[in-house]
Amino acid sequence: MGDLTPRPLLALNLSRKKGDIIEVIIEKIHQGNLLCYRVIGFWNPVEKQYHWYITNLTAAAYLMYPLYRLRWQIELIFKACKNSLNANSIPSANDTIIENLLLASIAAHLSTHTIFRIGTEALGEKQHLAVLGSPLNRSKLQG
Repeated sequence: MGDLTPRPLLALNLSRKKGDIIEVIIEKIHQGNLLCYRVIGFWNPVEKQYHWYITNLTAAAYLMYPLYRLRWQIELIFKACKNSLNANSIPSANDTIIENLLLASIAAHLSTHTIFRIGTEALGEKQHLAVLGSPLNRSKLQG
């Protein structure tokens, strides 16, 4: 096990750690409360730098990158539902209705995406480009 002496993060020598997962526990007092966070770095060999994640999740460090990638995919689904399926203007204050409309919106988005993918895979190159260039799909590509 390495040296566990508390030190400032910027004082750490990371040049020898390339390729490793680095995990640092950060403790900070904010308004009289002790806040504790994990800072996890993953080496990106293409960019030759670390990608850093700040979290309070208790999962193993090696799982953080895949978990955040999955979370990002979920965020993209919600963004698509909000933008193209009007999930941001649900006309109710009833939690059950909101939950059901949101689930229906997600199901519609995933169905539309799947049908679009299957359809474009079945088309030839020129037909595929024509579908991607249509006004309907230009807005989807920009969103």
